[in-house]
Amino acid sequence: MNRLLKVAFAVGLCVVSVAGAAWAQAKPEDLLKYRQGVMRATAFQFGPLVAVAKGEAQWGPAMAQKAANLAALAVIAGDVFSPASQKIANSDAKPEIWSKPDDFKKAMGAFQAATAKLGGLARGGNAEAIKAQIAAVGKTCGGCHDDYEWWYLGTAPSAPICWP
Repeated sequence: MNRLLKVAFAVGLCVVSVAGAAWAQAKPEDLLKYRQGVMRATAFQFGPLVAVAKGEAQWGPAMAQKAANLAALAVIAGDVFSPASQKIANSDAKPEIWSKPDDFKKAMGAFQAATAKLGGLARGGNAEAIKAQIAAVGKTCGGCHDDYEWWYLGTAPSAPICWP
């Protein structure tokens, strides 16, 4: 069993290194599409949750799954801002993401923590706590968009992708 574990670990390291090399060699345009896709997926999961918080939709198992999906996407979102994609046309990302990386990482961390808490509350089913946490997640979204995305300030030509 110990040998099997070592082999599995070695194979895992190979997969990770190949994936890392592929990421490093990806075209900036593809990195931008990936980032935008993750942000769109985030919006598709968060939108119905906002409807729950507003009383426009009912809480249920499907919503709990959306909360779990959102928490997973938040983790992925922390890894989709490659420096290679910072100067691509049609990107709404502001240069502060890369010029103030510690601040951006802190904002992203707040989003990840808020969505993780929402995912945990979703498993418990306390409707009032869930609604309050949906609002807290929204604040972390807005906090990041305030400082790090053009469209949120009304200056970008493209439509918002994070708020439904």
